[in-house]
Amino acid sequence: MSDSKPGADERQPDGETGKGSGAEAKPGKRRKKRKKRGDRRPAFARSYPRSPELDRLLLAFEAGNYGLVRTEAAALAERSDDQALRDAALDLRRRIEPGPTAIYLWAIGVALLLFLFGYYLMQTHQ
Repeated sequence: MSDSKPGADERQPDGETGKGSGAEAKPGKRRKKRKKRGDRRPAFARSYPRSPELDRLLLAFEAGNYGLVRTEAAALAERSDDQALRDAALDLRRRIEPGPTAIYLWAIGVALLLFLFGYYLMQTHQ
């Protein structure tokens, strides 16, 4: 096309915007700082102690391998002598457990499904 200014749909990479509010530039700067430091941990895990076993569990957590996290986090907590490492492993395990509200809603959904199925059976066999 021509040498005009970029349109609204042509975005510049984060951190290279010449104009705009500070809120637009901050997330890009945070990502750059995180990449520069080499810190690949999620925000909640930055206070966790450094351990190869815990780092492997964090990578599995980020990848969505919750089965590995569920089994290995409990094992790591049991065999670890370091209280901070034990607490971090148990906190990571706690983060993959469903919340109480999710459990109640699931139970209500199953009960409703069973009720509707029973009602359907009663209506069709009359």
